[in-house]
Amino acid sequence: GAAVSDAAVFPVTSTSDSGPGSLRQAILDNNAAPGTSAPNVIEFAFTGTPPFVIRVQGQFLPPLKGPVVVGMKADPAPATPAGGRGRGGAPPVHVAVTELAPTVVLDGSALVKPRVLSDCPGATFNYNWESHRWEASDVRGDGPNVRGYYGAGLAVQDSHDVEISGIEIRDFCAGVATVRSHDVYIHDMKIVDHQGAAGVIFTGDDGHSVSTGLSYNNRLVNSLLLDNGDGFEFTRGTHDSLLQGNYIARTQPLPEDGNA
Repeated sequence: GAAVSDAAVFPVTSTSDSGPGSLRQAILDNNAAPGTSAPNVIEFAFTGTPPFVIRVQGQFLPPLKGPVVVGMKADPAPATPAGGRGRGGAPPVHVAVTELAPTVVLDGSALVKPRVLSDCPGATFNYNWESHRWEASDVRGDGPNVRGYYGAGLAVQDSHDVEISGIEIRDFCAGVATVRSHDVYIHDMKIVDHQGAAGVIFTGDDGHSVSTGLSYNNRLVNSLLLDNGDGFEFTRGTHDSLLQGNYIARTQPLPEDGNA
């Protein structure tokens, strides 16, 4: 792994949904010049009293282009780094999964009404890199296990080498969605109250009735997934991927049975 100093670092210092220091701006800046030999780093570097809640408004965040590491700012002198790639190459140090209480929360309740299945349709949902907007087509059905990956808190589309860790994502249609992507590493996350395709979905297609072999070597590790439409999906051609050490549960009745 490369040292953080070898890559561009985009700090997130504001809970605003846009503008300098926002997560949206950090993603846009990373996507304009993604890491090459070493991953960029999008790091949450808030000051003050947690939790720090980022409420996404207007439209969903752009997908992430890798190589990039997304997570909390590293300890200036950690005994062993909290992340894997991009933070020194040492193995991650995991908190007991049922004790995960991230200080940064990505909240989608301004875009998705809780417990309203029609807000999470099955749809082919692709990002237009020229207009910087999501475009949906072939909308059909809603609720758990719909085709497509509409309305993710964080998305990775047609990319690779993305690491996401140490945050809570709640109240979107899907927590994290990766489409036709490989070497995506999601760990030490809290994924709560998503009612579309899944809390976390790795898929080889974008909602059409076609699968590809482009989704592989992905990992979902040491994460807490609660009250999601489906807990997780490795689907539509995803192969050679790992699910390990996660806790998946339902704590309340859902509009439709979930956590499949």
